[in-house]
Amino acid sequence: MLQILNHLKRHNGLKKRFFQNSRAVVKALFGSLITGQIRLGIGGSMACTLMPKVIDCFQQRYPRVNVRIVEGQLSSMLPALRQDISDFTINTV
Repeated sequence: MLQILNHLKRHNGLKKRFFQNSRAVVKALFGSLITGQIRLGIGGSMACTLMPKVIDCFQQRYPRVNVRIVEGQLSSMLPALRQDISDFTINTV
């Protein structure tokens, strides 16, 4: 039970950091227009469990921002970041 609670706390922290980072990325990329696209790389386990609710909340706040998600392992996400294919990634180490 304690492991489940710790897992949920960690996901809530990720959700909060996602919104903080997303807001910074949107402002940096699009200024006050708040339109465009965020390209997000994400690990498989989080893509299925955490991200549907997070993306839904994000889309409610920023309906004119398209969120493009690429699912994969960290080893494939790092080159995508370096090559400007993804704006940021959320993954486990």
